[in-house]
Amino acid sequence: MILAHPLWSAAFRPFFLLGGVLAPLMLLYSFPGLHGDRFLWHGHEMLFGLAGGICTGFILTALPSWGGAPAISRPRLALLFGVWLLGRLLAFAAGWLPPLVVALGDLALFPLLAAFTLPDASRMRQKGFLALAPILLALFLGNALFHFGLMRESDTIARHGLHLGLAGNIGLFGLVWGFLAPTFTRTALQERGQDHRLGAPVWLEWASHLSLLAFLLSGLLLPDGVAAGMIALAAALIHLARFLCWKFWRIVHIPIVSFLQLAYLWLVAVFALRAGADLWGWPPGLWIHAFTTGGLGMMMVAMLTRVSQRHTGRPFRTGAPYLLMGVLVTSGAGLRLAAVVSEQPQNLLILAAILWGSVFPIFLLQSGSFLTSPSLPKE
Repeated sequence: MILAHPLWSAAFRPFFLLGGVLAPLMLLYSFPGLHGDRFLWHGHEMLFGLAGGICTGFILTALPSWGGAPAISRPRLALLFGVWLLGRLLAFAAGWLPPLVVALGDLALFPLLAAFTLPDASRMRQKGFLALAPILLALFLGNALFHFGLMRESDTIARHGLHLGLAGNIGLFGLVWGFLAPTFTRTALQERGQDHRLGAPVWLEWASHLSLLAFLLSGLLLPDGVAAGMIALAAALIHLARFLCWKFWRIVHIPIVSFLQLAYLWLVAVFALRAGADLWGWPPGLWIHAFTTGGLGMMMVAMLTRVSQRHTGRPFRTGAPYLLMGVLVTSGAGLRLAAVVSEQPQNLLILAAILWGSVFPIFLLQSGSFLTSPSLPKE
């Protein structure tokens, strides 16, 4: 029976596997400049398609691991995965199908994910998991607004949908990575018999959460203004202070952990670049691409590799392939930012896409077989 295959035993397996396969194809098909009418779809597929699928696999893996929720597997997992895949196929065929058909198929993922996860999250002792509710709502509403804009032939409305989806992704990133980075740093130091006492004081943790929320709300309600810029600047300083409390210099030689912290450092850059755009007239595209290519890119390197190895019983491999993925993401993100300020960005865009997209074939060569094979027994 197909559903008895190891691929359907854990949520990260199918989402990470096909996400790794489709990512370069999504990037190529919707690449700005190659297909003029696909520019908006480029943003959609990066935020709701690729990031949506990878984050779905991660959320459905994290809830059982951290909160003790029942695992989503077999039939329910196949249904979720099928809905996500249907959305990607409809996005590919958007020019040939009625917009309403594309919208209805693509919009089904986040409500279904909420139905499968929020009841269990509400019963957990760690109430922080309830933050999934507004995040999934933002992603659903952003996706709906995007499709509504396309049906009304309004690029402006569609862009508002992308910005709402961007806010949902930033919110999820800030909450999850703000927990993961210090937690795994402490674990790595403890395993090596070193002093693992680190972390931000309680008041700074609360300031980080509140500044993140203020940043997201100001970006949606007070776009392109001095007030939003001041909030972004405050968020940058607060989150930088939080980052420094994690003592990055102590784990810089441990890539499996340092990449987690570097991903969070990109979030600090997002706040700073947004402040620069609002206060000093920097190009507004800088902070957006800092998150989508830098933050999300480094997050995917760390998440795809760590989860695929740890949750299948394999030892961590952090050799040359892993380091190369980090270098490629960082280089691709840097070139993407350079393209924003370049007078002739096309060559930079192409090179950035090649470097960034090359991460996923490397991941599949390194860890793809783990996703389709039975997990090794725990020692």
